[in-house]
Amino acid sequence: MDAPTSKPVSVPTSPDENKALNRIEREAGALALRSRPVRLSMNLTGRCNIRCIYCHLTYADYFTKAEFTPELFERLSPFLPTLSHLVYFASTEPLAARHFKAVFRRSMPCAAEKYLSTNGILMDRETAAMFVDGGLRFLTISFGGLTRESFRHAHQVDHLDTVTRNIEALNDIKRRRNSETPKLRLVFVTWKDNAHELPVAVRYAHRHGFSEGIKISYLKAYTDDLIDQIAFDHQDVVNRWVAEAQALGAKLGVPVGFDGGDFADF
Repeated sequence: MDAPTSKPVSVPTSPDENKALNRIEREAGALALRSRPVRLSMNLTGRCNIRCIYCHLTYADYFTKAEFTPELFERLSPFLPTLSHLVYFASTEPLAARHFKAVFRRSMPCAAEKYLSTNGILMDRETAAMFVDGGLRFLTISFGGLTRESFRHAHQVDHLDTVTRNIEALNDIKRRRNSETPKLRLVFVTWKDNAHELPVAVRYAHRHGFSEGIKISYLKAYTDDLIDQIAFDHQDVVNRWVAEAQALGAKLGVPVGFDGGDFADF
């Protein structure tokens, strides 16, 4: 008598099929999954090129010499055909990674929705062109100030003009390639003394083509000198500038929302 043969287990072959199967398995509480990862987030480096006053990494002994390599990316290649989202950062500055360009180039054929967040200082023209040609869908650039003085205070470097030039270089390449992507989003880290710059952020986003608008992210204080800057403790002042920014955004076509929630969500 022939031994019974096991029926081959079918696996999803496209991102949509994989995502649908993952949802079914999740809702069913399945312990053994046929679906593959839906989202892949890569921490490309243990370094950052600046030390923002509002970043927890500035005050934690976190930074390492660890780097994500092209060889490591190749080990993930079986998951790429069914991947829905590919993220090029976790907590540090991805463009500071030694192998960033090599890893990004290897990921270019992947059809997943690609997303990256950066401070924008290291985005040279070659990198910008790679973003456009490589299908980067969303690019977030974070600010803690949008005047030279406030930028220098927040980020401890004098590079606001550099970031602006890099954004315009990216927009120039998008125009030349007739590309809508990457779509730009501006995150403005907000506290008591910089809340008045929220309308400035709206005008900056409008002037420099941030199609995804602005996300307001409220300060979390990691040092004693920032405790009195926490926006939650100055809601009347902050909400007045938020309302002005939202009204201006509605007028200019710049969406103004929240990253991590508004006061009512806390």
